Amino acid sequence: NFYRGAPYQDVIPAQRNGLKGQDAPAADSNKGLIEALAMLAKMMESRGSRKAEYPRESLRAERGYRFVDCLRSVNCSSDDKKAVVVQSVDATMITQEVVKSPGEHEFNVRVLSLADSVIGWGLVDDKPDGHGNNVIGARGFDGSLGALAGGPGGKVASEGKMLGDAPGVAVGDVLGVHMSGNQCTLTHNGAGFFSVGVRGEHRFGVSLGTEGQAVEIVHGSMLLPREVFSEGRGFRFHEIPSLQCDARKKRLTCSAAGKRTAFTQEVFRAPGDFRFRVKLLGVDSRQPFAFGIVDDNPVGYARNTIGHPNLKNCIGAMCCKDGGSIVKGGQQKGSIPGVSSGD
Repeated sequence: NFYRGAPYQDVIPAQRNGLKGQDAPAADSNKGLIEALAMLAKMMESRGSRKAEYPRESLRAERGYRFVDCLRSVNCSSDDKKAVVVQSVDATMITQEVVKSPGEHEFNVRVLSLADSVIGWGLVDDKPDGHGNNVIGARGFDGSLGALAGGPGGKVASEGKMLGDAPGVAVGDVLGVHMSGNQCTLTHNGAGFFSVGVRGEHRFGVSLGTEGQAVEIVHGSMLLPREVFSEGRGFRFHEIPSLQCDARKKRLTCSAAGKRTAFTQEVFRAPGDFRFRVKLLGVDSRQPFAFGIVDDNPVGYARNTIGHPNLKNCIGAMCCKDGGSIVKGGQQKGSIPGVSSGD
């Protein structure tokens, strides 16, 4: 935080004034030291009075967003896309690119390491004074808004005020900010969970504070698809990590253990007349299989199954080989037959 100068503005003048208040003999004997401190204070005050100058780049689609490599506690890759914390200091990485609202902009980072801590992401002022020693949403970080979350979840905050809840974060998750018109939406794996109106010029920011934490900017859009159903094309899966699709997006294969929910690219509105079918090509007798309806914006899909309370606005059936039940909001009701390959 040397470039900000704030610590010197507070400490040096106080030391100088304290020395002036000493007895005359001590003051005379310390005259040289007093003058040196006064000169140093002026230098630091003058240096601290100048706002730090950051690059103000326009977004180029082929290049994408890049971090400003200006923090001693964080190392950036040569292309300014990857950031790794090398010293535990609460700080916020900011983008070189400045965006204007109203407009259409999307920024995403993939979590490479959490280091058993929390991470923040969101929007900051285009001249983000305070980013070198504050996390997004902190009281001392004017003009910032974002989410700060770890494994269990977190909060959305702006200038010290809590505005809402944020989903849990894990390694591999993609954390993003989507600006559309004057609306800013915080996203988690492409699903929006908090929106607010914004105006003016901004940068995107990522707050890191624990040694070993690492993120990488993701190029391209990560927003969830919202396609209209077509009879000739039918429903198609949206591919997510560990659930791979074929080229037609019709066949889904689980490549790693874990709780997650795949969903269709197509969004439909009730009331309406729609029918969705899947054929089971392989069933693990030790793990339940769930199917049903999820929200059009399924926050929490990457680590929750249908019926879990953390996957809001969904209802379905969860069943094993021997049978199952209807599930909603963490509650199980009734009973249904078991399932097997070929069903």
